[in-house]
Amino acid sequence: MNKPLLEKLFGNKKIQEIKYNFDKLFEYREKNVKEIIELEILEHFVIFTCSKITQVTGHAEMLDIDTESELMKLFKPFVAKLIERRHLIVHEADLKSQGPPIELNTIDPNDIVDWDFASTGLLCHITLNIIDIYFPEYLREFDHFNKKIDWAVQHFKKRSGKN
Repeated sequence: MNKPLLEKLFGNKKIQEIKYNFDKLFEYREKNVKEIIELEILEHFVIFTCSKITQVTGHAEMLDIDTESELMKLFKPFVAKLIERRHLIVHEADLKSQGPPIELNTIDPNDIVDWDFASTGLLCHITLNIIDIYFPEYLREFDHFNKKIDWAVQHFKKRSGKN
């Protein structure tokens, strides 16, 4: 891994203290560098849970990603709604065992599609930024992420009538 990225992700721990266990190394034995970078970044964000969009943007800022870019501005409101909805569902599940069930509003199928495009676009955008900052020599190998971002942008242009 890239030392500056490790320092951003793990803070004050000494780099020598950050070790992979044997299982992790075994997983990587047949992978190329591009695949390892992708897995590590995605794994870091998959285990990252949050209850507010500011936690996502704060994490991105910690990694030196511009959270005011046009793509971030496009995707953030939809991802914020997804996070809010997930947060409510988790807490409603807890409340049901403690009292009368609280009825949730139905979810508009269009919202689900928006959340899918926005979360995919946001994760791809953040991943490309991390690669550009910390692994620029591999950026061309992640061009398929640009295609996913483009699909998400096109989806929102169609939804807003701005073809």
